[in-house]
Amino acid sequence: MPNWIRPLNPQDDTEIQSALAIFHQAFVDAWSEERLREVLGQRSVCAFLAGSGDTAAACLIEHRFRGGRRIVSVGVLQDSLGLGYATSLIREVQRRVLHSPSQQGVSAYIPSDHEPALRCFQKSGFQSLLTVPGYYDGRAAQLMSWSRDQPCDSDSPAAQSLRIV
Repeated sequence: MPNWIRPLNPQDDTEIQSALAIFHQAFVDAWSEERLREVLGQRSVCAFLAGSGDTAAACLIEHRFRGGRRIVSVGVLQDSLGLGYATSLIREVQRRVLHSPSQQGVSAYIPSDHEPALRCFQKSGFQSLLTVPGYYDGRAAQLMSWSRDQPCDSDSPAAQSLRIV
């Protein structure tokens, strides 16, 4: 379980390299450094790192829009899978929605065949709305959504023990 979460500073080369290492380990088709910097340079995009000690083990990228947020990507280092990093990052996004009255909820497209990711989002209170055929290079995706009136564990003792920096 991570003991810190912080916004990724797109001007910090060390943090960009950490995010790249995470995404390249997590995804075969991870973005290049140039593309990641381009995405993070958009005003409506925000990223978070989660880690333990001095090491970042997970990264989440979100797109903010009027009334909500969409999780674009969540990557976790292989040796940190199943330790709560992705769940903690998702719950941090939920916590931020709950503290922003104009935000109504969060959505994400999850590969239909990625059972651990589907369980992670379901555990965080997300509901599957529909299946989108061919969303990921021919693979189906589940459009999942969480709204601020649905329960989540962002106020649980474990979530509160995280150091938000």
